[in-house]
Amino acid sequence: TGVTGVTGVTGMTRATRVTGVTGVTGVTQTAACQQQQQQQQQQQQQQQQQQQQQQQQQQQQQQCRKKRGREQEEEEGNEEEQQQQQRRSRRTRLANAPCGTPRAAFVGDLKWML
Repeated sequence: TGVTGVTGVTGMTRATRVTGVTGVTGVTQTAACQQQQQQQQQQQQQQQQQQQQQQQQQQQQQQCRKKRGREQEEEEGNEEEQQQQQRRSRRTRLANAPCGTPRAAFVGDLKWML
């Protein structure tokens, strides 16, 4: 601290990052320092892009899961309806069976009724 009146300092090489220097005017950054900063900025941009891509992928996966879930629910609902219809048709067959019919033929249907 307390550096005053330093102007036009050029040609510094291998400068380490100086932090907290106050009152220095006209200090031109060295080429190495500029390169470091540019590389850091590029890395930050790349990291941000990667994060955005990951977020997009996660959103797409979630949407796919939601779609699959809906389709599965619909399929399961359809299967349940079909099974119920089969049970109903078997019950009506049982109810409409003529008196002399052997009951063994309907044992499978009875299991479904239970």
